[in-house]
Amino acid sequence: MYKNIGNNIIINTKEIIGFFNYKTLKNIKNSDFVNKKQVEEDKIKSIIITENKNEVKKYISNISTQTLSKRKL
Repeated sequence: MYKNIGNNIIINTKEIIGFFNYKTLKNIKNSDFVNKKQVEEDKIKSIIITENKNEVKKYISNISTQTLSKRKL
């Protein structure tokens, strides 16, 4: 199954490690999940981490974690 995480990005649900609330991660000391120079921070709602063939990727989404957990494609 696949999940639409916004910004025209669709990922395989088998690859998802987790999706996390950005505000929570932002409060963690030394958190380096997002290069703040590349993104308008006020639009970030969640970060999705995936792994495929030992390659870990992170995606930024403007969709909340609650909505992402309900989404199906």
